This record gives sequence, C-alpha cells and structure tokens, in this order.
Amino acid sequence: MIPLVSCGDTNNGVVGMFDIPMNKTYQNCLTVAYTGSWPLLTKFHPYRFGTKDDVGLLIPKKPLHDSTLLYIAAVLSRESWRYSYGRKCYLYKLPDVTITLPCRED
Repeated sequence: MIPLVSCGDTNNGVVGMFDIPMNKTYQNCLTVAYTGSWPLLTKFHPYRFGTKDDVGLLIPKKPLHDSTLLYIAAVLSRESWRYSYGRKCYLYKLPDVTITLPCRED
C-alpha cells in the first residue's frame, strides 16, 4: 500500500493508502496544491507516494538534499497568499511563480 497525496493541509496531504502502480509513484519530490484552503501549499515527500490530479508534482532535475527541498517547499508555501479563492494555482500558472534561492555566483 502506498500513500496517496491530495491538496489537503493535514497529514502532509496524504488521504489514504492505496494500491498504486509503481510507474505512477514518486519519491523525494514536492507536491503543490492547486486547490483547497491553501493553493500553492507545498509539501516534501521523501517516501514513495502517488498523487491525485489536484496537486502539481515538482520533480528535481538532479538529486537535491532533503534540506534543499524542504527550503524550496517553505519558500513556495509562503507565496500561497497570492492564490486565494477565485485565483487557484494551476499547472499553467506555476512557471510564473518565482522563488529566490540563496546560492553562489558559480
């Protein structure tokens, strides 16, 4: 049984345990709520999980430290005020979300 993640605010968005095909599961990724009470609320999932269609999935292009993913989740969640009722965050809006990360010039 694998956790299924939705846009919920509690239990890290997990709504239950289900039989999910392995090719539809992910690990060490972020989910972004499209709807719900807090659109753009971002959660980090270091365990294997599946998603419903009301969350976006952010898969790192290269492996990142858990602490980096947690930082990105916190920065994105901080912007949830921009997406109140009537201004839901959907996949086509995600590229417009800018996050500032501390990094070196190189």
